[in-house]
Parts: sequence; C-alpha cells; structure tokens
Amino acid sequence: FQKKEDGSSDPQAEGGGVSGGLLNNSLLKGNSAFYGGGASFTYAPGLMNNCTVVGNSSFGAGGGVKGGVVLNSIVYNNFGSGNPNYDGVVFAYSCTTPDPAGDHCITNNPKFENAAAGNYRLNFTSPCREAGYNFDAALPTDLDGNARILGDTVEMGAYEYMGNAVDSDADGYVDHEELIAGTQPTN
Repeated sequence: FQKKEDGSSDPQAEGGGVSGGLLNNSLLKGNSAFYGGGASFTYAPGLMNNCTVVGNSSFGAGGGVKGGVVLNSIVYNNFGSGNPNYDGVVFAYSCTTPDPAGDHCITNNPKFENAAAGNYRLNFTSPCREAGYNFDAALPTDLDGNARILGDTVEMGAYEYMGNAVDSDADGYVDHEELIAGTQPTN
C-alpha cells in the first residue's frame, strides 16, 4: 500500500512489494497492488531467483507476480481476479499453479512447515526439495543464512530444507547440528 499525506493508504497501482530489478532469496508476502503484480511487477526483464511469493493480492491479473523471469522459486496461494499467482511471467524450475509450461516446473502444493503461522520453510515431504537448478542459485546462502545447496540439488523457494535427518557429507553429524556448531555441513 502507498501511504498518502493524510495517513490513509491506497494500494500500489502495480508491484505492491517491488517493481522491477533483481531479487534473490526473498520472501514476498502480504503485498497488494491494484492493477497487477501484488508482490512484484516489471515491464523490463526483471529476475527472481530462489524466492517464495505467497499471500499477495491484486484486483487485476497476477496477484503474485506480473512480468519478468522466475527461477527456482515458489509462487503459490496468491489472489487476483485473473491468474491469481502470475501473469505474463517466464518460469523455470519453479512451483506455481496453473502450470506455466516452463522447464521443470511443478504445480504440487509446496508443503510449507506452517504457512498459517508464517513459516514458509519447506516440510520434509515438500516436492520443492532438491527440485531447483543449481546454476540459477545466485547466492551461497538462503534467506536464513544457511548454505544454499545442502544436498545434491538446490531447493525451490527462499529456504533450504534444514531437517534433522539431512547429513550432506555423510560424516555422522546432521547438517543442522554442524551449522549450530559453526562448521560447514558439506565438508
């Protein structure tokens, strides 16, 4: 929403969270726009890598994302009058619905840990685990500061899965314990 001088607010025309640019390892939730792109809007080739876009809205098309390129991301449970999750977007290795016909995209429920409580980390059973494309993982860490690729393949969305059963280097210590101890879970 855009604040007016009298303290009231109006929804952004387009791109309620961000307009254009490059986003890496970002969580976009609860944003709103009037015409489209409740979370993100771009005319120019905007790029989104390893982002989670949930709970955004628009009166127009693309309640989540309008325009741009989305890689290794989750765009799910957004609201809009036309195409609630996206409009005019090129997807690859991402989770959204309806099927965007992009390379290696899925439409399955991403199975977050506890979306109702605002926890958009991946559940153990999530189809977004180990489903991204390593080349598009632009940063070495996720939104929590954890190593971006803990197993063989990067996760879709802003967070790597940090379950208690993952031991990436098979040394007998689970990754979560190694991170708490200040060591790297992959060496």
